[in-house]
Amino acid sequence: MGAAPEYRRVVRDVCARLRAGEIPVGSRLGSLAELSDRYGVSRDVARAAVLELRRLGVVITRQGAGTTVVAVPGLSVEDRLQVLEEQVAALTRAAAAAGEAGGGSGDG
Repeated sequence: MGAAPEYRRVVRDVCARLRAGEIPVGSRLGSLAELSDRYGVSRDVARAAVLELRRLGVVITRQGAGTTVVAVPGLSVEDRLQVLEEQVAALTRAAAAAGEAGGGSGDG
């Protein structure tokens, strides 16, 4: 048997970085050009890696919006729920802080 396809090396590394918390859920993964530069692979290989990550349910892709991380591979449903709850709490705190910094309700 030959070596695993290059895109799998990229997929394994991205998944490992997600599990380690180096790439947070909700963040952009990067463009194909950025991924190909980061991993020293062609854009076709980067595209194959993104397609595999999408197939695994780890990322979503949207035209013009790029690739967004939506799940950490290997987490149980309970762990995924906890991650989402933590993100909602962080966003709620950030929104409250932004409202306080804005100095008013804006219904003036």
